Amino acid sequence: MLNPTSSGSPSYPPSTLTVQTNSSTPTGTYSVTITGTDSSGQPTNSTTVQLVVSRPDFSLSASPSSQTVVQGSSTSYTVTVTPGTNYSGTVNVTVFGCPNWATCRLSPTSSGPPNYPASTLTVQTASITPATLYTLTITGTDTTGSPVHQTTVLLTVTSAAPPPDFSISATPSSRTISRGSRTTYTVTVGSVNGFGGSVALSVSGCPSGSSCTFNPTSVSSPYPKSSTLNISTSRRSTPTGTYRLTITGSSGSLTHTTNVSLTVTR
Repeated sequence: MLNPTSSGSPSYPPSTLTVQTNSSTPTGTYSVTITGTDSSGQPTNSTTVQLVVSRPDFSLSASPSSQTVVQGSSTSYTVTVTPGTNYSGTVNVTVFGCPNWATCRLSPTSSGPPNYPASTLTVQTASITPATLYTLTITGTDTTGSPVHQTTVLLTVTSAAPPPDFSISATPSSRTISRGSRTTYTVTVGSVNGFGGSVALSVSGCPSGSSCTFNPTSVSSPYPKSSTLNISTSRRSTPTGTYRLTITGSSGSLTHTTNVSLTVTR
């Protein structure tokens, strides 16, 4: 609509061209030609202006762009909907690409007027969630179905650190003695993954009529540490034969064993 629709002497006032769109006006770029014609019909001149019709829109973003989490732990991202000029719709947010054996939860699941609150994307992994790099795709959809926008974030899942533990070994692997004799084995305890507790030692399978004792009976850090297993047989009561001795190291719920062989002869 032009107002006024004519301009003349003495001041030749300008006219204002007002364009009113509605919700069904197709988006796009339009060329609007304005023609001026003298009241006598001559001369006639024209000019062209461009009109861009766009739909009210929003933008979608997420931060930080990447997170790293250990298997079994959780992390989070902030998802933000920013309304553009004249946009007043409500946006539903969803996430795709959640790792196996993990949960991805958005709260709230929509954002709308008047203040468009941010959503928190929380990712909870499990101890068996595969350790690798994931791309999470976050989608924002107007409740009418359009417009739709997407953004992506990266999630790196790393392997959980193995728990502290200990190792146990004994040397030599076998001994041969006659009845009434003595012998020894050296038992060594080592630290695995930073283990620093104490380890109590015990042995089973000792021949009857013999004694099997440790000196010391337990070891503690710093590791490696050794203990001597002393074997003393009896000339009269220790039967001849080959014996399998099981040496056990215990520390709380941790238990490990190693075996040695003892042959007793006449």
